[in-house]
Amino acid sequence: MKILVPTDFSDNAKNAFEFAKKIAKTSHGTITLLYAYYNIYDFAAQSSSIFVQIEEIANQAMEELSADQDEECMVDQKIVQGSIATAVTSTAYRENYDLIIMGTQGASGINKALIGSNTAHVIRDSSVPVLAVPFKATYDKIKEIVVSVEWDTTEKKFFEKLFQISQQWEWPFRTLHIKTEENDKSEHTIPDLMQFLEKSYPNIQHSTAMAEDIYEGINQHLQEESDCLLVMFSKQRPFFEHLLFRGNIEKMAYHTHTPLLVLK
Repeated sequence: MKILVPTDFSDNAKNAFEFAKKIAKTSHGTITLLYAYYNIYDFAAQSSSIFVQIEEIANQAMEELSADQDEECMVDQKIVQGSIATAVTSTAYRENYDLIIMGTQGASGINKALIGSNTAHVIRDSSVPVLAVPFKATYDKIKEIVVSVEWDTTEKKFFEKLFQISQQWEWPFRTLHIKTEENDKSEHTIPDLMQFLEKSYPNIQHSTAMAEDIYEGINQHLQEESDCLLVMFSKQRPFFEHLLFRGNIEKMAYHTHTPLLVLK
């Protein structure tokens, strides 16, 4: 597995890197640390001097981060010019990465706006799966994968990807369906997908919870089940669009300690 880890050398980015190293070891993967910076200078002479300084400092910081690498987890590094979201998504696509792992945490003011914007833009625009890791989340505490399922929009092909990840990371997975008044009409589609899952993955467990809306239902479930990783599928409609464009994806990251994996 080829993993891309954006970093700004903050504590939450360092925590995401530690998380990524554990995943890389279980999946025999490699990690690329990516640092992106934006050109804000108008004069060529100033730009050249500043760029050299920025890249020297960034290189040194990344060398320190990856100093303890071993044969089980090889780490290289990359520095690019551009906005964080654009640099991450374009690099992941162009160089065929399998997974992006980003750190995220609760914040206030401009920090929250920037962190939330970058995370949301990467998840929205990336063609590569994205794992957002909250600051206090640790790999060793995770015991299972909980996949949020909308029965009328979830495609079977996503479970093949999920099954591969579950095997590599050695976590079992189960489905969670949040039942609301709005999606209650789709219940007639459950048997088809249920039959497929039970035939293909006979050990899978299913759970259903009632809530006024999907976000609140998931959030409540995660408060009660704290030792899991949440999975969502990007093709879900209108659920995913609602989360992304209404800002609920930021709330999901800021107000829970649960890592969020978005599969494409």
